[in-house]
Amino acid sequence: MENKKKALEILLRKNIELYEKSRARKEKSKARSGTGNVIRRRKGDPDKWIAFELNRS
Repeated sequence: MENKKKALEILLRKNIELYEKSRARKEKSKARSGTGNVIRRRKGDPDKWIAFELNRS
Protein backbone atom coordinates (compact mmCIF):
# COMPACT_ATOMS: atom_id res chain seq x y z
CA MET A 1 0.00 0.00 0.00
CA GLU A 2 2.81 2.41 0.89
CA ASN A 3 4.65 1.67 -2.36
CA LYS A 4 1.54 2.40 -4.38
CA LYS A 5 1.01 5.68 -2.52
CA LYS A 6 4.62 6.77 -3.11
CA ALA A 7 4.39 5.88 -6.79
CA LEU A 8 1.22 7.95 -7.19
CA GLU A 9 2.82 10.92 -5.39
CA ILE A 10 5.85 10.78 -7.71
CA LEU A 11 3.60 10.58 -10.77
CA LEU A 12 1.54 13.53 -9.52
CA ARG A 13 4.66 15.64 -8.95
CA LYS A 14 5.91 14.90 -12.47
CA ASN A 15 2.55 15.84 -13.97
CA ILE A 16 2.44 19.09 -12.01
CA GLU A 17 5.97 19.99 -13.18
CA LEU A 18 5.07 19.28 -16.81
CA TYR A 19 1.92 21.40 -16.50
CA GLU A 20 3.86 24.33 -15.02
CA LYS A 21 6.52 24.13 -17.75
CA SER A 22 3.92 24.12 -20.54
CA ARG A 23 2.10 27.00 -18.89
CA ALA A 24 5.33 29.03 -18.69
CA ARG A 25 5.99 28.42 -22.40
CA LYS A 26 2.51 29.66 -23.30
CA GLU A 27 2.99 32.82 -21.26
CA LYS A 28 6.32 33.56 -22.96
CA SER A 29 4.89 33.19 -26.44
CA LYS A 30 2.21 35.87 -26.01
CA ALA A 31 2.69 38.95 -28.17
CA ARG A 32 2.86 42.23 -26.29
CA SER A 33 2.43 45.56 -27.99
CA GLY A 34 4.63 48.48 -27.08
CA THR A 35 7.62 46.43 -25.94
CA GLY A 36 9.99 47.89 -28.52
CA ASN A 37 10.74 44.61 -30.30
CA VAL A 38 9.38 43.28 -33.57
CA ILE A 39 9.56 39.73 -34.90
CA ARG A 40 10.04 39.55 -38.65
CA ARG A 41 8.93 36.20 -40.11
CA ARG A 42 9.31 34.85 -43.61
CA LYS A 43 8.47 31.34 -44.70
CA GLY A 44 11.57 29.15 -44.77
CA ASP A 45 13.76 31.71 -42.93
CA PRO A 46 14.51 31.86 -39.21
CA ASP A 47 12.74 34.52 -37.12
CA LYS A 48 14.50 37.87 -36.78
CA TRP A 49 14.16 40.09 -33.73
CA ILE A 50 14.33 43.76 -34.60
CA ALA A 51 14.63 46.21 -31.70
CA PHE A 52 13.58 49.83 -32.11
CA GLU A 53 13.16 52.87 -29.89
CA LEU A 54 9.67 54.07 -29.05
CA ASN A 55 9.01 57.78 -28.84
CA ARG A 56 7.44 58.22 -25.43
CA SER A 57 7.13 61.91 -24.76
